[in-house]
Order: sequence, then C-alpha cells, then structure tokens
Amino acid sequence: MKQYYGAGELSDIGFVVIFARYEDRWVYCLHRRRKTFEHPGGHVEPGETALQAAFRELYEESGITDCDMIPLWDYEQIWDDGVGRNNGRAYVAVVHSLGELPESEMERVALFDTVPDDYTYDRDEELADLRKIETILNCVPEGRKHVVVRPYDASWAQDFLDIRRELEEALGSLALRIEHVGSTSVPGLSAKPIIDIDVVIRDGSVLPAVIEAMESIGYHHEGNLGIPGREAFKYDGKEHLRKHHLYVCTQDSPELRRHIIFRDFLRENPDAVLRYSTVKEEGAARYPYDIDKYIEYKSPLIEEIYRKLHLTEG
Repeated sequence: MKQYYGAGELSDIGFVVIFARYEDRWVYCLHRRRKTFEHPGGHVEPGETALQAAFRELYEESGITDCDMIPLWDYEQIWDDGVGRNNGRAYVAVVHSLGELPESEMERVALFDTVPDDYTYDRDEELADLRKIETILNCVPEGRKHVVVRPYDASWAQDFLDIRRELEEALGSLALRIEHVGSTSVPGLSAKPIIDIDVVIRDGSVLPAVIEAMESIGYHHEGNLGIPGREAFKYDGKEHLRKHHLYVCTQDSPELRRHIIFRDFLRENPDAVLRYSTVKEEGAARYPYDIDKYIEYKSPLIEEIYRKLHLTEG
C-alpha cells in the first residue's frame, strides 16, 4: 500500500522510481529474469541523494542520460505486514535521446503508449500513476520556468575553462584571475546547470577598460545591481558556451570573499556537500516553478554555513 505526499515532503528517501517519457511514449524495461516490463528504479545508495540515485538508476536500467528529471511526488510504501515502511520519491524523466543499454538486469528497452499488459507489478495502480503524471505535466503555470537541479556533472569544469579562455583573450592583464564559483564549482554538489564566474580586478579604476573589453566580445555591463564591489554583465551570442552568470569583482570585494570561502569550505567537506545537495533537491521538488520559494527554502542552510565561517555581520 502507498501513502502519497507532495514532492519533497518526506525525508530519508530510501528508493526512487522513474517514469521516463520519450517522444510522447512511455519507456519500459524488460526484466531479463522475470520477462515482464517495468520502469527504472531502485535504492538510494549510502552517500547518494535521491536525485543522484534517479539519474544512476535510469542509466543502469535503460542507458538514458540525456533527460530532464522532474520530481513528481513522495510516497510511503507500507508493506503487507503493516509494519515495514520505506519512503520513496517518484520522478518523470523527459528524455531527449535514448542511450545504449549497459549490461544489467534489464534485457531491452521498449516504448509504449500505455502500461504494457505484461507489466511486473499492479497494472491498475500503474495506470492511475500515469494519469496523475499527465495531469501534473499539463498544469505547468503559464510563464513560469522549471527550477532545474541536476546531480554534479564533471563537464561543468570544462565548461568553465571554455568560458575563461574567451575572457582571458579579451581582458589580458586587466583580470588578476578568473574564478569558478557557485555550486557548479564544487565536485559532487547538485546544482542548477549554470556556471557562476567572478572576474577579479585590482580596483574600480580599471573598470572602464574592463567594460570596454567585455563589450567587444558581447558582454554588456548592468551595474552592481545593489551589491557594491561586484559588477554584473549579461551577454549575447554565446550559444557555443554553457549558460553562465558573470560578475567582475574588485579584489577586496566582500562578495568575492564570501564566494571563495563558501566554495572552498564545500570542496573540503563532503558531508556538507551531501546535505546541501539534498536541501537543493528537496527545494526544487517542493517549488518546481517558483524560484523565489526555492531560494528561500535553501537559505537557512546557507546562512548556517555562513555563520560557521564568520561570513555574516554581527
């Protein structure tokens, strides 16, 4: 028996299930031993978040890696004895391309318009879940973007290097250094797949030359947006690069100091990385189309770490 909850409402998620959708059809996997179809899923391993487990299980049982993973709901699985319980989280994977099935307990992948007749588990329950998913997918608030949080991707480090190379060519000695900051700069940390970059300059006297150099490669100055010592830039025509946020900071900028100390603390503390990843994933699950609520949800943990690192005033 299942007791359903909203996505992100339960903690201690022990397993995940993934309803994968490709070109308006459902992805099912034929179990090699049982000879019946089921969707990918499995246990969350020690040191792993629910989202990380979802991407891993999807790959291991279907070969799919190119997808968007959207949390659907949490549920408490109550076993037949009425005593055993386990918390699970369901995701829908919006698949962009199929992959090659690795060696696993699954024999092959197949696409269906609905639940296959030879489904491993309760077919009526599965049909009800698919109807529920269709309702969720058709109720995206107009004008709202999905808050996407993904497991850490090692390619983000190379994405930063690609962006840095272009900046270095334009800025030359105007930049003291160019720092990869934010969540994508921390190995193992779940993040929105957007690269955060701080270009460090000596002081405000070089800012006019920096603005001119940045303009020459398509970056446009937006001002400090209310944060002294940090100048924001937007850009045009950078489709060949990963989406990124770019700031120019003076070397004595308090904001730069916070970015570097916070990043380095996380890089050196895997337990904090796991905790922060979990909070970010739960925030994205609870508020999938409300970026302000997502930020509010993860803020208490950030503030706790800031206090520990003496990065807050007072």
